[in-house]
Formats: sequence, structure tokens, C-alpha cells
Amino acid sequence: MRRLCIAMCVVTVLAAGCEDRGSKTAPAGHLSILDKISGKHKTSREKHGLIGPVHTVKAEKAAFVKKSGKWVEGPRRLASASSYRRDGKPLEHATCNPDGSVKVKIVFAYDANGKDVGLTRYRDGVLVSKSVFKRDAGGRLVESLRYDENGVFRGKNVHTNDSKGKHRPV
Repeated sequence: MRRLCIAMCVVTVLAAGCEDRGSKTAPAGHLSILDKISGKHKTSREKHGLIGPVHTVKAEKAAFVKKSGKWVEGPRRLASASSYRRDGKPLEHATCNPDGSVKVKIVFAYDANGKDVGLTRYRDGVLVSKSVFKRDAGGRLVESLRYDENGVFRGKNVHTNDSKGKHRPV
């Protein structure tokens, strides 16, 4: 029998209701940092078409094999998992190894006002880097600083906003 593997993502959404309480200014959780920190984009929940206060999204992969002329789904494995705050902002995003263990994890941090202040990246459970976001008095992003696993400064991005308040990386 000839085997053909096809990857399929199955999204399991665990929601606690249908009401959307998300902030329109929340960043995207596992997209680019510039999308994440600009503050003028849809929530991660909205970008991914999720409705209601979603807590967790899991993506699974499965291999398909042809048996007796029909495609049959093989066992599923966890490919990634994301968790969100009640307001739709991401808390964590993890991608998984084939055995289901966490390969890469990103943990997002917020201040008391819900503004993102940084994120921490882990690979195989070990700290890899940390980013810290600095904002002006109006809450607009002005700098993002990156540190390595030892806390050594590794770089910074300077951000500006145009006269209409639209984010412009420098």
C-alpha cells in the first residue's frame, strides 16, 4: 500500500461564551513583533476569526494514508497552542516537537493598563531572549529592546508615530 502523508491543522477552540469583549487595540500574539506592538491592530482573536472570549487555541497535525482506496486520518499530534487573556490579548504561544513537548514558547507581559511591555522567548524550556517595550506618555511605542539569555543587551528598534498617530518603524 502506498502511503501519502498530508498535513492537516485542526483547530480546537475552547470558548467561554459568544460575547466579544476584546480590545480593538490589542496586538497579535504570534505574528511579527511590529504587528504585535503597534497597538492599532485587531486583537489576535479577531485576526484569527475567533468569536467570544477565547481561552485556548490548539492546532494539531495528522498524517493521512490511503486504505482500500479511501483516505484515512492517522493519529493527531499537537503542533501549537496559544492562550489568551479575557480581553483577547495573547498570554502565551507554544510550538511543539513531534512528541508533543514544547519546542518554542513565547510569554507576553502587560502593565496594569493592559499595554504590552515585553515578551520572553524560550526554546526547549531554556530562556533564549527577552524583549522590553518602552512607550511615551501617550502610550505609543517608542523603543523595543532585545536582551539575550544572560540579560546582555543585543539590540533596539526605534519607533515613531506620524501626525495621525499611526505607527512607523524607523
